[in-house]
Amino acid sequence: MPLDTPTPAATPASAKRPKTGGRKKGTPNRTTLLIREAALQVFADLQDEAGGNNQHFLKWARYNPNRFYVLLMRLLPRRVYAPEAIDPPIASGTAPGALPPGGAGVR
Repeated sequence: MPLDTPTPAATPASAKRPKTGGRKKGTPNRTTLLIREAALQVFADLQDEAGGNNQHFLKWARYNPNRFYVLLMRLLPRRVYAPEAIDPPIASGTAPGALPPGGAGVR
């Protein structure tokens, strides 16, 4: 074997052949999806029994505030992206809460 030919162990991962079978990246596990759907259905049934308007969930959250906030933090997005220019740039000296020319209370 010539010296400039890489051995299979020295070949970088990006030089491997393209994936041709199996699940596509990001496809959820079927069991996880079924469990999630079942849990949502049970939750919907509990809400119907409690009169709707999330009364059952509200009662649980009041008795389990720590668990509620842990659940809430898992459901919220980790990052929120906003357009770069929501408001026009603030001119120098006109920041919110800035004193009017001459200072506060000067007449």
